[in-house]
Amino acid sequence: MTKDDWNDLGPSLRAMPPETSEAAPKDNAVRRTYLELRNLIVSGAMAPGSPVMDQRVAEVVGVSRTTVRSALRQLAAEGYVTSVSIGDHHSRFDVGPLTIDEMREWYSIYGALEGIAARGAAMLAGPLRREIAECVRELAQAHLDAGSGDDPRHDQVQRIDADLHNTFVQAGGGPRLLQQYAMVGPHVERYGTFYATALVRKLFTEIYHEHCAIADAIAAGDPDLAERSAVANWHNATVRFETVMRRSGERGNWATDRKEQEQQESG
Repeated sequence: MTKDDWNDLGPSLRAMPPETSEAAPKDNAVRRTYLELRNLIVSGAMAPGSPVMDQRVAEVVGVSRTTVRSALRQLAAEGYVTSVSIGDHHSRFDVGPLTIDEMREWYSIYGALEGIAARGAAMLAGPLRREIAECVRELAQAHLDAGSGDDPRHDQVQRIDADLHNTFVQAGGGPRLLQQYAMVGPHVERYGTFYATALVRKLFTEIYHEHCAIADAIAAGDPDLAERSAVANWHNATVRFETVMRRSGERGNWATDRKEQEQQESG
């Protein structure tokens, strides 16, 4: 990121209270720094592939450079940033790229978790699962309405879609599944931030039917079908996003960028 980029982010980061020995122990400071940086990465405020200047983060956030690097190591372990060793004692951190291969993997994991949760929702007592299914159907219609027409409301689409999936995941998932789901979710959200607006409007009708298939299977109390329907929804999402990403390009993947540049120069 450029100096101007960091100046633009300054007000957001400065909203965090400064680190003090009494009010913010080291572990809390690392956690707060981690969450703030993760939010900036997921929202796209920190662009894929851009360098993360730990000294600048430390100055703006009001924490030590050691705290920032601890947060960055956690982000690297979870795939939000990449780390390259520079010498024996230093590392360079960059915001993780958005690639087709990683998108496929994150979406497959997310779909598998949702499939298990949908199975659990379909095994609930009749009145409860029918209530869940009806809520999913209503959100599916709202999702279709927000994404269709001459003026798609993309912010609403993202929010409604998240609410729809959370409806049956929270109902049918156990604590371990929900923990993993919360961990994977921001990775999936990153791709939506950058690519969802490029989806063709007619696809919202296709997505609507996929959402309704999940609701119907849950209402019918068919665990196998509910799991297959949820997994199929994310499989289809993978195909849709891969199409968009191949058309508009990956983000922050310098190896791909160099290859494309070489092809253009040779052509």
